[in-house]
Amino acid sequence: MRNGLNISGVSELIHEIREKPEEALIDFRVTGHPARDGVATHVRTARHGTVRMARGFRVDQLSHRTRPEDAVSAAGRLDPLTSPYESALAALGACALITHVNGFTGRGVALDEIDLTARAELPLDASGHAAAGAGLHGIAWRCTVACGASDDVVQGVNRLVTAFSPNHRVFLDEAELTLRALITRGDGRQETLTLPYTPAAAPDPGADRARLEVRLRWEYGTEVHARTTLEHGGTRREGASVLVVDQSKQMLGIGKGPNPQELLLSAVCGELVGLVREETDRTGTPVEELHVASGGRLDIRGMQNVLREVPSRFHNLGFDLALTSDADLDALSSVLTAALGRSVLLATLARPQTIAIELGRPGAQDTEYLSSTTAAEAFRDELSRQQQEAARAAEAAASGEA
Repeated sequence: MRNGLNISGVSELIHEIREKPEEALIDFRVTGHPARDGVATHVRTARHGTVRMARGFRVDQLSHRTRPEDAVSAAGRLDPLTSPYESALAALGACALITHVNGFTGRGVALDEIDLTARAELPLDASGHAAAGAGLHGIAWRCTVACGASDDVVQGVNRLVTAFSPNHRVFLDEAELTLRALITRGDGRQETLTLPYTPAAAPDPGADRARLEVRLRWEYGTEVHARTTLEHGGTRREGASVLVVDQSKQMLGIGKGPNPQELLLSAVCGELVGLVREETDRTGTPVEELHVASGGRLDIRGMQNVLREVPSRFHNLGFDLALTSDADLDALSSVLTAALGRSVLLATLARPQTIAIELGRPGAQDTEYLSSTTAAEAFRDELSRQQQEAARAAEAAASGEA
């Protein structure tokens, strides 16, 4: 046990997934529906290979229309209320931080402290709301580490995170999205539409922007505490309470909160519910019931570089807009497509990004660089080459002993 993690069974797991690839797959599900304060999202049962992972968290999201200057009451609430954009940034930061902890633990490094601050800018329209289809800009994170390891080890783990942290990679890479509408008619008939993703026209590059910041602190094991901040025009709104992120027991955690992938799905669900409701109201499209169901997958073979062609990112992202309506099918398709096109988070995930990285530690000079898909894939290629050379050397040594 080191850093609160028991990794003694990892080598056995790697061997198992080579023999049974289906055990490498981890599928997550989150649903969302309108609620009094915005949107309520629910983390559903996940599946790790052939095993079900019990999950049961509710994560409430503020309306996507909430501005930094709007008053937000958290009276009587135990859980924090954040916008979908703050939640998404927290999901990025928490995943990067947990991947750092895993990386140091795997190298036998005991951590004294480690924290991470993630930042991004949210373009705004003339009314001060999130600009349609703009995507988050200027995504960056800074990790500060206190431990007894050498600079080479600390920098090596940091580089590894930019190649293998699933949420870092899903923000970095160009994600493939599956978007559908599941329509229930008044007479009970059901119809399914595959929806295109057509982002709204990009806003003026000089558009006003709000600044998002998430400060994340490692507690123990895979437990991370996050506090969010949204700032614009001299107004600063801070999260009223701590957002707890943790892995399931099957993923070395103790299940104190949603994990980073579930939090990201929650953020997107929260935004999409608000956008669809707003667009149907604006166009007068009759909709009686609405919820969004989402899913995504991790593949341990990619996360551990067991199989080079498998992505290390959170992938297979799908969002189903489930609603009850008797509206004309073509008109409904047009309205839902317009709502999806206004999504900031879909725009962020659908486009390749660069992320600015800073690494700091007491008494050492900061390291700064830009993380990109090209650099991350080159890192994986080099690691694969080293792994193959090590395997050949071990085989040759074994043959010589025989």
